[in-house]
Amino acid sequence: MDSKEQGFVKEAGPAKRPDLSIPTQGTSFQSTNTAKDDSNVISPTIFGSQIRDVNYYISVGSKGGGEVTFPHSEDRHWSALVFVLLTSTDELEVFDLKKYISSDECLLRLLPVVKASRTALLNGCKLTWRCCEALASALSSKSSSLRQLDLGNNDLQDSGVKKLCAGLGNPLNKLDTLRLSQCNITEEGCASLASALRLNPSHPRELDLSGNNPGDSGVKMLCAVLKDPQCKLEKLSMSGCGVSEEGCSSLASALTSNPSHLRELDLSRNDPGGSGVQKLSAVLVDPHCKLETLRLSNCSITEEGCASLASAVTSNPSHLRELYLSGNNLGNSELEQLTVVLKNPQCKLEKLGLKKCTFTVEGCAALALALALRPTPSPLRELDLSENQPGNLGVKLLSSVLKDQRWTLETLRLNDCNLTEKCCEALASALSSSPSSLRELDLGKNKLHDVGVKLFSVGLGNTYCNLATLRLSDCGITANGISFLSSALKTNPSFLRELDLSGNSPGDSGVNLFSAVLENLHCNLETLHLKDCNLTERCCGALASALSSKSSSLRELDLSGNELKNSGVELLCVGLGSPHCKVKTLRLSRCRVTDGGCSSLASALLSNPSHLREINLDNNNPGYSGLRLLSAVMEDPTFKLETLSAWPYPVGREK
Repeated sequence: MDSKEQGFVKEAGPAKRPDLSIPTQGTSFQSTNTAKDDSNVISPTIFGSQIRDVNYYISVGSKGGGEVTFPHSEDRHWSALVFVLLTSTDELEVFDLKKYISSDECLLRLLPVVKASRTALLNGCKLTWRCCEALASALSSKSSSLRQLDLGNNDLQDSGVKKLCAGLGNPLNKLDTLRLSQCNITEEGCASLASALRLNPSHPRELDLSGNNPGDSGVKMLCAVLKDPQCKLEKLSMSGCGVSEEGCSSLASALTSNPSHLRELDLSRNDPGGSGVQKLSAVLVDPHCKLETLRLSNCSITEEGCASLASAVTSNPSHLRELYLSGNNLGNSELEQLTVVLKNPQCKLEKLGLKKCTFTVEGCAALALALALRPTPSPLRELDLSENQPGNLGVKLLSSVLKDQRWTLETLRLNDCNLTEKCCEALASALSSSPSSLRELDLGKNKLHDVGVKLFSVGLGNTYCNLATLRLSDCGITANGISFLSSALKTNPSFLRELDLSGNSPGDSGVNLFSAVLENLHCNLETLHLKDCNLTERCCGALASALSSKSSSLRELDLSGNELKNSGVELLCVGLGSPHCKVKTLRLSRCRVTDGGCSSLASALLSNPSHLREINLDNNNPGYSGLRLLSAVMEDPTFKLETLSAWPYPVGREK
């Protein structure tokens, strides 16, 4: 029997499930179905003892990133646990069952906490239809505070949804958000949901059914409810639900009848076909349509469908704010059709997702031209062109548009676009424009090499550059390239907050160079990713010096996949133990750390207990002795460590 089976729930046996009420101060906590049995009444003295036990096990389990388990299980333990959670402000705002024992039994025991919470995260908790009747009861309660309920990735099936819908349809239900993704729901479950929405059309406002199998018939049932002008549903997610042309036709009909409420529709990973997209596009033409976000990624959209979308948004450009078409084989001609929308001065698109759409430099040129010819400032803030082939020329054309002060793009993603150093000078020029609006740039998985980084760093070092996030993972950068980045950040140190250099080969010498930048009084870098960078313990002394610096702003450091070993961790801990160190998250997975490294980490935490919140030691060999050292630190409430992960070791439990 594993440690989870030995925990709280398993030892309870076929327990009587008490209907627990919230105890007031100075009163006993009693289960209503055993009122005549004095042994089930918890006196204030005994109750206080149980509370101390419960608080201890909550501390060990939650900080360890695992489930809370208890050595013994009685009704009074459950009562004490409920009391502790109900009197905790944090838990009442968001209740996450994964911190405890993932099962129907545990959920039923903790139902009073669910009712009192505004958000209940029950996703991926091995729940079944058995818990749904109790949840329905909670939703039907006048005293329920529940506004968001996530039941995703549980095997509820249609029978569970049917029971849940008894609560959803109750007029007392005030749920705003219901997530039922990957719950094995079919047409039958959709019929139950439709009935509940008819009875209580004002709630929920957001419904997620992604990853189920309702089919077109299930969609049709839901759409019959969407037609009702009393239906207040604003967000509907049906990604990967087997929706075809017929389902899209039903959705189009519903939105035509009641166009004013739905704000967000996700139909990604379905097969609507050309005619299905045409029918949806016809809805967008309606001036009463208020749809702001449309997700059609990985929907096999053809040239015909793309033309319909472009025509619709051109006809009614004032509402749509976000359009995601990633993973469709649009090509250059289809992209050119979409650029007509961007030229329209009334177009309000702020986010455009075109990842993996198979266009080349011609499509990118059309996109750049459309933005350049737009007579009014473009509202576009985010553009994802990753995994296409825009070529260096395409990026150069886009960079020229970035210089235009009318264009206020903040996020540009060009990950894995087969770019080389030849595009870097143009990007640097764009970053040097007065002033650059770009805040996030992703150039990962492109062959920029040190030459490209040298050219790009000219822009990064310009005082007009306002870049806050820069991703350069897997770009073939060595210590030489790091030296150019370091020089740029010394010149313009104040804006960059996050830098990703993972998958490069800066070596210890490159990291030693860069560590000096972190000590700069004006450097505001908060997140540094150095995952899989061929580092050894030789870089850890310089990093420790940077962490010890009064001026260091670093909050998150990822050194995973490097051969640091215990000797490197010991050096690093000199910095972590400094009272000036502000690091909250430290990732050291796959670093060949054993119990000796854990000992160093425990000592560092003792020296500086106030900052570190999360340590990841996955795929190391800390041993149970090493984990016991860290667990002992975690049990002390004066320490701030919240999460310790050391897969495959069960943190917080002895062998």
